[in-house]
Amino acid sequence: LEEQQIVVTSSLGVCTYPKDGKDAASLLQHAELAMYLAKKEGGNHFKLYHQRMKRQSEKSLSMQIELRNGL
Repeated sequence: LEEQQIVVTSSLGVCTYPKDGKDAASLLQHAELAMYLAKKEGGNHFKLYHQRMKRQSEKSLSMQIELRNGL
């Protein structure tokens, strides 16, 4: 590490109480979903949680399950 440059980046998911959840578990779940979307878009930035993210995630998961069952 003495002569190597290290670059650290971060991706954040942000949600707010009580709009996005009323307990720690739902807030963490929603923030995590937003974080994964920030990473998917190239990382090193943040994403604000929105309810449509959860619907899109559920739709994508449902489609993956249907495709696996179809194979």
